[in-house]
Amino acid sequence: MSDEYVTRAEYHEFTKRQDDWNARQDKRISEVEGQTKVLQDLSAAVQVQTAEIKHLATKTQEQGNSVEKLSNTIEQMRLAPADKWEKAKITVITALLSGLVGLLIGALTKLL
Repeated sequence: MSDEYVTRAEYHEFTKRQDDWNARQDKRISEVEGQTKVLQDLSAAVQVQTAEIKHLATKTQEQGNSVEKLSNTIEQMRLAPADKWEKAKITVITALLSGLVGLLIGALTKLL
């Protein structure tokens, strides 16, 4: 019957081992919780960065559209003087030709 009982020394050894095992498990759990916290913080930071990148992409697209509009406006402004010059040339040529035709008609009427 003495085989069935555990001695006090064996019991203390067993409880010491259990306590050591529990301490190791508590330490491992604490480390895993710390790593989990770091991963959660990292995930939150990535989400914030993603939102900021989307916002920047939108702003970049808007700026691209603005640059294109400005480019079109500049091109129109560049071409405007050329249009005015062409109209001025046509007006001068028309005036000269009208004057010449008027002179020819006047000269012909004097001769006849």
